Amino acid sequence: MWYSQDTMLNLSPLPMSSEDAAYLAGLVDGEAWIGIRTTQPFGTQRSRKHCLVVVLDMVDRQGADFCNSFTGNKTYIVPHQQHRTTYRSIITGRKAGQFLLSLLPQLKIKQNQAAVGIDFAIRCIGGRQGRPLSETDLTVRDHYWHLLKKLNCRPYDETKLLTKGF
Repeated sequence: MWYSQDTMLNLSPLPMSSEDAAYLAGLVDGEAWIGIRTTQPFGTQRSRKHCLVVVLDMVDRQGADFCNSFTGNKTYIVPHQQHRTTYRSIITGRKAGQFLLSLLPQLKIKQNQAAVGIDFAIRCIGGRQGRPLSETDLTVRDHYWHLLKKLNCRPYDETKLLTKGF
């Protein structure tokens, strides 16, 4: 096993009713993007950073505000010149893992993406205490990034993607 139990993140679902989880799962299935954002620090010898992200874009502000009522985030307004204004909810890191864990039983379309995101959150978020990532850690995180990138593209065969692992 490439990770130790003390570096695994203990995720717990966000408190919400089953009706709220079903409504939010419908929003995520239809309007959300689940992925891993990577950043490379400039001018330093530090390694790339990987962050789990759930982005909900919709033209109805009430849906974004409802989602943010569980995550504590704010709603971003994204004006468009030729289209309607959209409202964006961005959930990152541990909170994104908890959010996906809360919705996993109700998700239909994006259940595989959510499962990979939760697995990434459990295995790769936290536990470093400022230490640089090893090559193995970077390889594993890049594997999750590529896996979610492929799952976000259609058409895909998730059985091939989920069986190829470490």
